[in-house]
Amino acid sequence: MLLLEVISGERLPKPERGKMRVHKINNVNKALDFIASKGVKLVSIGAEEIVDGNAKMTLGMIWTIILRFAIQDISVEETSAKEGLLLWCQRKTAPYKNVNVQNFHISWKDGLAFNALIHRHRPELIEYDKLRK
Repeated sequence: MLLLEVISGERLPKPERGKMRVHKINNVNKALDFIASKGVKLVSIGAEEIVDGNAKMTLGMIWTIILRFAIQDISVEETSAKEGLLLWCQRKTAPYKNVNVQNFHISWKDGLAFNALIHRHRPELIEYDKLRK
């Protein structure tokens, strides 16, 4: 919900405070309802999958949110937002060994590109040199 507030510039309903599964599901449903109200279709993504830690569904939802709220309308010199984001990822990860970002699929499978992006912006969070594929 905080990601959506930051990325959309809008306020969402207050999240429930409990730590039980039902509270988490209700909070994720609030986020999904907000996303749907903006005309974004999240096919086969439910609150339960997100709360239960389904990584594929969670990453798919995050990618959809980023495309809709952050880069959809960006276009610079005939370059689409997706192409621009790929170029940005390539430039940010270029200094890192064993990272070669060519696309948004295979290039990310071993986790090094993702960790390189994190390390590039917040090096105190990850000891990149100690990571393995």
